[in-house]
Amino acid sequence: MAQNRPVLDFIAKAIQEAQNKNRNNPNEETAHSSIFDMIKGKVQEVQQNKHQQQRGGQPTSIIDLIKDKVEEARQQNQKDPNVKTAPGSVFDMIKNQVDGFRQQGSQHAFGSLLDEYNLDLSRLDKNAVQQIHHSFMRDRERLRQTYALKIREITQ
Repeated sequence: MAQNRPVLDFIAKAIQEAQNKNRNNPNEETAHSSIFDMIKGKVQEVQQNKHQQQRGGQPTSIIDLIKDKVEEARQQNQKDPNVKTAPGSVFDMIKNQVDGFRQQGSQHAFGSLLDEYNLDLSRLDKNAVQQIHHSFMRDRERLRQTYALKIREITQ
């Protein structure tokens, strides 16, 4: 089974970057280091529970599962009376970077499509290009989910 190394490496760097930015931001209270350890642990849970990567019978991407775990860490931190609640921006920063990983893949796929078919969008206005790109991303995600579901059905 795939190890999701690029995603997990990216997430580990995103967590470290969020911790560094939080520590170096004089306008924000520094979150306790145990919070970042908790987030790392929850992300590792995703990797260890690969067989549970679905919601409502539909396959769920590791990106969405990681964002869920970051949110779970936020809620756990808010409920823990022994650890001061971290600024929400810490969790939001990590979730935004996780979304950025997905966006990078989509941007690359869209660029590859344009290159492969030698398509020139320069004569289109920005709104039209955004609509095409949005439609491409939506269709690509549906196709990926369909294949993930079929693969899961075959392998179980």
